[in-house]
Amino acid sequence: MVGTTCFSYKLSVSLIIKLEVGDKSLVVGVWNIHHGGKHFTEERDGWDSRDRVVEIIRSKKLDVVLMQETYSSGEQIAAELGYYFATVSDWDYLNQGANISVLSRYPIGRVRSPKGASFMNVAAEVLLPGGVLVWAMSNWYGMAQFPTVAEFHKVRFEEADRVPVLFGGDFNAVPAADGGQSVAAEYLLSDGFKDAYRMSYPDVEAAVGATHRNGKRIDQLYYKGEGLKHLVTELVNDWPAGFPSDHYLIVSRFRID
Repeated sequence: MVGTTCFSYKLSVSLIIKLEVGDKSLVVGVWNIHHGGKHFTEERDGWDSRDRVVEIIRSKKLDVVLMQETYSSGEQIAAELGYYFATVSDWDYLNQGANISVLSRYPIGRVRSPKGASFMNVAAEVLLPGGVLVWAMSNWYGMAQFPTVAEFHKVRFEEADRVPVLFGGDFNAVPAADGGQSVAAEYLLSDGFKDAYRMSYPDVEAAVGATHRNGKRIDQLYYKGEGLKHLVTELVNDWPAGFPSDHYLIVSRFRID
């Protein structure tokens, strides 16, 4: 494929999906699980971060997860959930595996990643109930790579009214509307994307919406396309038995029209 990089596309076979035409909901998560979710172990802490990631995703009934810092844990997490799994074959981070991935309750079709930014972006085409398609794009930046990603996905962004786009991840930068300097956020908003969290909480001062334990909103979910109707977005930053990551989980609920 011209302009793409080599990717690995693996499917779980432990779940049989029945596509219901009447199902119009979509629950999307964005989560940096912190170095593959390996910071808590049974031996040292009495619980395993990866098991807790699975527990939270299952509890929140996420249909699609845009995951960062997946590394070598992605297949295990997807298998435990019985989800389809797509990632980029990129082993250049201390040989720990791919940074970014998409996990989906529903089947995944095409997978795309821009050459020169495969560590920063992977896009998976997800087949929703009723035959509806959406592009689910997981991201992680160093801001220098975003122009490459934006150019690569320009056609998909332009066709979002035909195939809606979910574009989320760890941007390592606060949106300009929140007082930061995110190149990605500025571009996406000017291109017609909407910031899911700010659609639920438009007052920046009243709802900072920190997504990292440093108190900053560096993780975001943007969406575009007439077929996606945003309902509500919440942040999950605590869990009774212990939270597994330094980044919080973004959960957005949509209606599919």
